[in-house]
Amino acid sequence: MLTLTWRLERGSVAGWTTGFLLLGLLLGAAMGSIGDQLDTPSFRELTAALGGGDPADVFFRFVLYVLAQVVTALGVVIVLGMRGQETDGLAEAVLVTPVPRTRWALAHVAVAVVGVVVALLGLGLGAGIGFGTPFALLGTTLGYVPACLLFAGLAVALFGWAPRLAAPVTWTVFGLVLLIDLVGEFGLADGWVLGLSPFVRTLTPLTAGSGLAVSLAVMTLVAAVLVVTGLAGLTRRDLDQG
Repeated sequence: MLTLTWRLERGSVAGWTTGFLLLGLLLGAAMGSIGDQLDTPSFRELTAALGGGDPADVFFRFVLYVLAQVVTALGVVIVLGMRGQETDGLAEAVLVTPVPRTRWALAHVAVAVVGVVVALLGLGLGAGIGFGTPFALLGTTLGYVPACLLFAGLAVALFGWAPRLAAPVTWTVFGLVLLIDLVGEFGLADGWVLGLSPFVRTLTPLTAGSGLAVSLAVMTLVAAVLVVTGLAGLTRRDLDQG
């Protein structure tokens, strides 16, 4: 089952990874000469808000914060592919065989995890190569994996219990989080509101240099619970081809 799912999704994963690798190369090259160009009052203010440090590092942390939100879409799209297979009748054709529903769903979850990880790896590796330090940025980049996968977990939970709502609700929640991030950048949201964003929950400890392990562990646990919840629902409901 995993092999079949990978064959269906490998083109998307390869395309996203290649795109982020190239984007990372451009980002890393820009980081190498960005110090003087960003020596402005507004960027110094942003640098202070992001914990200070070298302008290139601050620039990378900020751009990564934005690009991680884009990578999130890859995991969600792969998971929601189950809904398309269900409505097209492909899921029924697969599940009439001895393949359990949970195995079918977990194959999509596994590919979503791989897709998010390798896309972020491509971004981090490309940025490191472009900046002249190939592996130095991988840890920071991969720190966003749990935040990205939270939304894939939400999609699994909704698909298991309310398949028709899976896509609209997941994308709506994702859009609301992006809105929170946006208003936060303009200083228009309180701290507790910003804390609702998993991307902020990742950026803040990365900036502070402490608390990252706890934040990532909590988000990973929540994502896992969402997946388990969705699998429980999937085993109890009928397939929906409408």
